[in-house]
Amino acid sequence: MSEQVAARTNAHPLDPLTPAELAQAVALIKADERFGARMRFVMVNLLEPAKETVRAFTPGAPIERAALAVILDNAAGATYEVSVSLTAGAVSQFKQIPGVQPSIIPAEIDEIQGVVKSNPDVQAALARRGLTDLTLIDVAPLMAGYYGGDDLPPNCRFLRTVLQFRESEDDSGDAHPIDGLHVLV
Repeated sequence: MSEQVAARTNAHPLDPLTPAELAQAVALIKADERFGARMRFVMVNLLEPAKETVRAFTPGAPIERAALAVILDNAAGATYEVSVSLTAGAVSQFKQIPGVQPSIIPAEIDEIQGVVKSNPDVQAALARRGLTDLTLIDVAPLMAGYYGGDDLPPNCRFLRTVLQFRESEDDSGDAHPIDGLHVLV
């Protein structure tokens, strides 16, 4: 893959990133020395140009393309915004945003299933409700907000879970929430 995308023509400045541009942005960020092995991409979108640039655009004129990524470092409890000039083929900004948490990412949804289902207290609570087949239990994580306190490590990331059960493999867990059982992870 080329390290940079030439200024595009015959496109609008607010067109979404193409698959090639997304791949380029991710590759440039991963190649940056500030990108660590524990970091995860939360999102990569078009970094919209200034309104003046959009208003001045004429069809067929070359346009500069840029991407904005939100990166999560779970181990450090840190969130970063990374700007990439796709036209120049370079990371233009790699900035930590203190005191914020990005949205849940699919990898966390997968991880939370195992964390909650393997907890002995959760297993006991499910058993008291007659639910022993963990393959029929769904764990739906939701952003929980900040539950700050002096006894908590800084930059904690909390997820509140809603547990649901399915009566069979083909059933929808959404139809069967487990009332009164929520886990804060």
